[in-house]
Amino acid sequence: MSGSPASGMRFLGLILAALLWLWAPRPAWADVVQAPVGGAWFSLPGQKALCDAPPSGWTVDASRRRLRPPADKSAAGARADVQVASAGADCAAGKTNELTLIATGPIPRINADSVLLYLDAGRLELQGQGLSSVRVEWKTAQGQARATCPSAESEHAPAAVTGAPGERANSPERAVASERSGEQCALSVGRSLPADTAALGMHWVPAFGQSGAEVVTFDARGRELKPEDTELSVQRIVLTRVFGGSRMLDLASGEGTIQLAHPDAVGGAECPGAQCEVTSAGIRVHGVPLTLKSLTVRVQLVPRVFFSHTTGAVESPSETFEIVRCPMTIASGPIVRNTDDALFLARLDPVCIVDPDALRWTLNDDSATPVRSLQTPEGTYVLLRAGRITDENVVLVASRSVDKSALAVTRTTTWELPVVHTTLLLPSFGEIEFVPKNRDAIVLVTSLPQGRLVTRAVPGAYTVTAVAGETRIRGVPGSSGYTGLRLGYRPDRVPAAFADTDFATVTDPVQRPLREANVPMAVGASTLSKRPVVELVCGMGEGRTERIEPGQTRHVPYSERDSCRLVIHKDRIPEDAGEQLFEINVSVSDVSGADQGDARSSQRLLVRHEAEPEVLWIRGARHQFDRIKIDFSHVADESVYLVNKNRYSESPSGQWVVVTEDATFKFYATAAIPASLYRFSTDPQNLGSGPLSLNFGVLSRLTILDNDGHESLLGLEGGVMGMGLATDKDRQLAVVGGLGVSVPIGNPNQPTQAAVNIHAWMAYSLGTRDGQLLDTMGNVTGTVRLTPWAFVFGPSITVGNVAAFL
Repeated sequence: MSGSPASGMRFLGLILAALLWLWAPRPAWADVVQAPVGGAWFSLPGQKALCDAPPSGWTVDASRRRLRPPADKSAAGARADVQVASAGADCAAGKTNELTLIATGPIPRINADSVLLYLDAGRLELQGQGLSSVRVEWKTAQGQARATCPSAESEHAPAAVTGAPGERANSPERAVASERSGEQCALSVGRSLPADTAALGMHWVPAFGQSGAEVVTFDARGRELKPEDTELSVQRIVLTRVFGGSRMLDLASGEGTIQLAHPDAVGGAECPGAQCEVTSAGIRVHGVPLTLKSLTVRVQLVPRVFFSHTTGAVESPSETFEIVRCPMTIASGPIVRNTDDALFLARLDPVCIVDPDALRWTLNDDSATPVRSLQTPEGTYVLLRAGRITDENVVLVASRSVDKSALAVTRTTTWELPVVHTTLLLPSFGEIEFVPKNRDAIVLVTSLPQGRLVTRAVPGAYTVTAVAGETRIRGVPGSSGYTGLRLGYRPDRVPAAFADTDFATVTDPVQRPLREANVPMAVGASTLSKRPVVELVCGMGEGRTERIEPGQTRHVPYSERDSCRLVIHKDRIPEDAGEQLFEINVSVSDVSGADQGDARSSQRLLVRHEAEPEVLWIRGARHQFDRIKIDFSHVADESVYLVNKNRYSESPSGQWVVVTEDATFKFYATAAIPASLYRFSTDPQNLGSGPLSLNFGVLSRLTILDNDGHESLLGLEGGVMGMGLATDKDRQLAVVGGLGVSVPIGNPNQPTQAAVNIHAWMAYSLGTRDGQLLDTMGNVTGTVRLTPWAFVFGPSITVGNVAAFL
């Protein structure tokens, strides 16, 4: 191969770099020193001396400035950190540096003319000695890239160099390789390397070794390797593709561009009958006569680059392109990739007089199916189905079905829809995470810069409707399980006839359950209406029942104490409200306000719209004037139904109070224990008047009751009292009757009621009693019969309450 100015400049650059390396000050120190196992003695860089004992397998001389790597091949890959210094005194003084010693594999000897790069296959091949586990490194835009030759012990190590895809086994470069002897190595280097490999800085690293400015490498003879010693120069680059894209040349605008697979590998181009120029975008073609239907283009590859052809390695490959001159564009914008059943809209210029049904469409050599077409003054629109597209750039070709000649060609890019995000909103309740089956939910969808996403119905799962500019969905009754929302992509600026066409279909990755939306209804407000959902009904005697209004205290006859029931009219629950979770709390307290714990009950009830009502009987009242309190409320449980925390609390939705009584008066008996009474009588010399100590008796009391069953303070009293029991003189048994003031102090209305009283009685003593008259000196002057009538006044404590209500 003849030389060129470019190769000469590259050679001069290498010489200049070598001279600079020789003249530049050598580094006084290195962090890593590596040498192959079995290698010769070498001197430590910077005239350093070893302070420590040598690592296992390493040998140090008497000066401690020369080392020899291990001789045992099994030591390859061993690393050891040692301390070194400029002199022995520095070792003792602690003025040391740390150095890493690496025993590498053999230093490779690579045949310079054996390095081949198969650019399209992404494979680098080389031959030589000591290639086992040798690493090849090169520069990339992201940093440093590397690949490693298989080890000699690897079962997968290649026995021979194989050809690249599309390359003949008997090609000239393979023939040269087959004649070489030694080890062979094939490395996967990727398909993104440029044809100009000089800028890659490709070099080799011995097995188990390191690379970098801080690393010093010695060969088997103890010689320090220079950067150019490890440089790897690619001798031949083999291509299997020169031209990229379609073999159609679009000249609708008067000129066209032919894409190149490797623009940096092409040095020039020739187009017989036209003009060609190599640019960064490809080969620019212009000046093509109108009579030409095809154009042959020949390119000149740069030095060291060859095209693998069936006839062998070619330096100037050629290709024939079919010329098309009908202008065509993609009217729906970039085609969506990585989605199933993608559609796009192509527009042929009005100058193309053709029947769209007589055309054959291909997209990157794959068939595209026409869906429908539309003739307009702006041109002919054809809606095409492309299936699933994965390429970032595509070429659309419209060819005639008769002679299969190309009519129109256009190139376009594709784009991928962003990750779809959808949100479901339930009016008045906010965002939800399921598809409701009993009411509509509003759908909010991710916005796109060049189109919009439209929610599409999924048969058997949910339906879609548009209400006042909003998109709403509702689950199909009877459906179950999970579903993802299906969305259709509709680009902007397409003809009105295609405005409702979905050019791509995507599915929200979030799977949502299909279930009912259980929304708490306004039960509290309904209890005040004429058709309440929940109402309390109680018997009023004589077979009559009455609805009890909430928020009021109502009295029912004591005999009807077990007639109250809570009626839940489930037919009045809206069907779209779903399930309703209610809590019913019933408590009973006596006339004193004490809670009867055994009568308290609480239960939860889950109901929904049904024809038959639910009836809950209220029990627990046992005494006159027992107070029954019923609280009815929703339960704020988000696991059951939706709750708007801003509008909803757990306060009762309905509350009723019922008092069981049918009495105005209370007549009861009690035991009275007056500690002291005072008796007033008309007997002479006050013989029948005075204090009476230790009194006891049984009283009956008649009193008026208020609406809550509390006794009036004043009552009529009557009974039998044993008075003056502490002395023989005053001891008497009397029938009493009058008025009394009573204040209960414990267990009101109970048999064990206790009260504090003040009495004013008329008393009639049973039997006869005599008294002695005295003179002023205290002498008895006579006997007189005492009157049985007297007025008695005083306090007492009463215990007991055996009552009858009147």
